[in-house]
Amino acid sequence: MSQDKRQLECGMYEGEVENYGIMKNSKGEPNAFIKFKINKGEGQGFAELTWFGGLSDKVGEKAKKSPAAYTISTLLDCGFKGKEVEDLALGTSGDTIDLGRVMALTIEDNLYNDVVSSRIKWINPVGSTGKMETMGKDEVTTKINSSALRAMLLKEKEAKPTIPEGLDF
Repeated sequence: MSQDKRQLECGMYEGEVENYGIMKNSKGEPNAFIKFKINKGEGQGFAELTWFGGLSDKVGEKAKKSPAAYTISTLLDCGFKGKEVEDLALGTSGDTIDLGRVMALTIEDNLYNDVVSSRIKWINPVGSTGKMETMGKDEVTTKINSSALRAMLLKEKEAKPTIPEGLDF
């Protein structure tokens, strides 16, 4: 049975930037980090979680981008003001990210060595839709099998019971 060390339930939270810099990972490679102070909810206090972003420019077999590309994108979302990624190594004295900056955080469970803990999966500007890019109807039509989906939709609609108008549950 795994040990539970979660600080937060999975979900969306807002967190303030509290610290940042570059540290060594377990392999001795540099990783960017941003530490957040996260409000657990009214009267429940705060949690502190740290996000880590890889700085390798190597793209894995199944990856679309390198870890560094994802990290740089996240740093820019957090308002990174440096001229070079290495400026992050100056930490808070380098003033490359505004302390107290509020970001939208997606928190998920992380199982490692039979211990469940909370981790930051995504960081986005507050109020944003994240990395989502909407598609127009014409573009969608070119990318899907419309006739097959239309048939599925009609079949599902027929199978669902209808609620007479005026009934309120």
